[in-house]
Amino acid sequence: MGKPTPKHTFVKLNSVPVVGQMGTATGQTRPADKKPKVTTKKGAMLTLNAERGNFKLPKGLIGAKTTAQVQIEGNCVSCLMDTGSQVTTVPQSFYNQNLSQHEIRPLFELLEVEGANGQSVPYLGYIEINVVFPKEFLGAEVEVPTLALVVPDVRTVPQPLVLIGTNTLDLLYELHRDTCPEEYEPSQYGYKAVLKILGLRHRQCKDNRLGLVTSLGKDPQLVPAGQTVVLEGFIDVNSHTTEKSVLLEHPSLSALPGGVLVKPCLIDLPQKAPYKVPVVMTNELDHDVVIPQKCVIGEISAFHRVLSHEHCVVTPDSSTKQKLGLNFNFEDSPISAEWRERVTQKLANMPEVFAQNDIDFGRTNQVKHQIKLSDETPFKHRARPIHPNDLEAVRKHLLELQQAGVIRESTSPFSSPIVVVRKKNGDVRLCVDYRKLNLQTVKDAYALPNLEETFSTLTGSQWFSVLDLKSGYYQTVGKTW
Repeated sequence: MGKPTPKHTFVKLNSVPVVGQMGTATGQTRPADKKPKVTTKKGAMLTLNAERGNFKLPKGLIGAKTTAQVQIEGNCVSCLMDTGSQVTTVPQSFYNQNLSQHEIRPLFELLEVEGANGQSVPYLGYIEINVVFPKEFLGAEVEVPTLALVVPDVRTVPQPLVLIGTNTLDLLYELHRDTCPEEYEPSQYGYKAVLKILGLRHRQCKDNRLGLVTSLGKDPQLVPAGQTVVLEGFIDVNSHTTEKSVLLEHPSLSALPGGVLVKPCLIDLPQKAPYKVPVVMTNELDHDVVIPQKCVIGEISAFHRVLSHEHCVVTPDSSTKQKLGLNFNFEDSPISAEWRERVTQKLANMPEVFAQNDIDFGRTNQVKHQIKLSDETPFKHRARPIHPNDLEAVRKHLLELQQAGVIRESTSPFSSPIVVVRKKNGDVRLCVDYRKLNLQTVKDAYALPNLEETFSTLTGSQWFSVLDLKSGYYQTVGKTW
């Protein structure tokens, strides 16, 4: 006879509140010397210790959850302060009950929100709100104007949880940390952890920054769609700075929506109150944008020196290249050392045709490219969403192309979206979706060379050269219209 099979009891956990009782799916008595398995609702198997009669979660499995009671437009609500989220979110049910007077502004798919599980997070749009943080957090009750996404409710709970992201927390720390009591340390561990992270982010961003520029006025400022306006800003500068002229740029930490850009410029730093400066702001969206009062609209930083015009040319001239020298890699070519020397000397006499770096583009002045349209009706395609992980790389690449003279700011009635492609080495490559433009383009008609005739011209030749243009698309000037 075979050995008896040990009996196991499967215990089913019912969906109950945190403080509740656990029901069982069977009335069998559990043997005292066995370790029954508990099947949770998600299907995970936990082995309970039958001798102890209960089960405790391992220490260190779950960390602290930082929640706070904040006020949003006069409504007291429990929120989760999440330093891992870049956006502040408000559940739709909370919006309907308490914030329906605020207009939900669309983002036209310019922002793609991705959750921690990698899945896309839907949203209805964004709203402008004021969040009042409790005294227990920073030592004083502070109010922060911010932007929040309105998201659908994901579960049914008595009070949906508002999530406060770094777009609000960074602004809170930046604007109000200096006005709060010195050496203040909150008693709650969750508050301490959040302040520690915000302080680290603050120090990293402040290394090269002198201060922030906030919008002036008692009323919000309107920036019309597709227009450039000059707003009046107030400089909150560090008291110990000795700079007289500073660089005004787009803020790295701000609640400004995407598509609203601040033009970088040099300004004279006001030496006495009122510390007012003009801020040139462009709205590239197809709808008006309202800038809240006391919103961060710029940041100022010190600069080393201003280069003259001749120093701003990215492409070095031939004399500069001659000084730098050119290195040619023959690899395993069978040519003799004598011929290698002769080839090197020949190519060294024309250094201007070789690229010295990745943004060293040539430019022909022999021809200008012109696109002939069969239908000259202008069109504008909306920008495609860019993954947050690619935004900084895209900005850097666009700045490099602008400094190299390849691209410039434009107000053309035609607009085609860019497409971001990651190369195998991790670098960013920008493509442009010209399919709509191609449909309206008159095709060029010309005879292609005969392939057999081309090969016949190589008869008797022993040396062959292969030329590859460095970003040849960038080397031809295009006519604008």
